[in-house]
Amino acid sequence: MERCGNITAIDGKKATVRVKMANSCSSSCEYYGICKKHEEDIIAENKIGAAVGDRVRVEYENGPFLLFAFITFILPLILCLGLAAAAWYIFFNAVAAVVAGAVGLGLSVAVIFITNARIKKREKTAVITAKEE
Repeated sequence: MERCGNITAIDGKKATVRVKMANSCSSSCEYYGICKKHEEDIIAENKIGAAVGDRVRVEYENGPFLLFAFITFILPLILCLGLAAAAWYIFFNAVAAVVAGAVGLGLSVAVIFITNARIKKREKTAVITAKEE
């Protein structure tokens, strides 16, 4: 993923880059005035030696984002339907299938919370790749 922003601070080989929120958060959002978070700070490796105030391009890996998207949207379906189908196959009972599906959803919610906490603790591996004019 690639974003552009301004360097606000430098600490050794790391720089703090203030970037605007992704395009999905724009003035067309009905909550745009409520959230008030239109910018975020990213700590990035300063390989090009940019200085405070420079406008730069920052790249960071998509892996954690894609993993969390999978866990948030696909895993609940797999667990719910998989456990419900297994319960139906084993017990041949609709109540058991519904209960197993609910357990699957509960497990997926727990996995989402645990994964979210782990992703928040990880520092984004971002790299400043170029200066913008």
